[in-house]
Amino acid sequence: MKGDPKETTPTTAPPQCSGLGALLGVLVAIAYYGFLIAGAVAPTQLAKTAIGGVPWSFLLGAALLVFIVLATGIYTLAANAAEGRA
Repeated sequence: MKGDPKETTPTTAPPQCSGLGALLGVLVAIAYYGFLIAGAVAPTQLAKTAIGGVPWSFLLGAALLVFIVLATGIYTLAANAAEGRA
């Protein structure tokens, strides 16, 4: 229904954040595919214990997840600040 105040139009990221989004996306892709390649090329190295009997694969996987969450948070803060909501 036209003119309905509840109806919202989809918004896109502000133009200022598109470069940041592309940069963070590329960094996340490099980290993710680097982790996959490391597991394919050197699985025995990733199986070795690092700290307290925890294998390197677990530590690197956890660090990858933390990096992805941080990258998402950075982009969200930048996009909200560009819109004037933060």
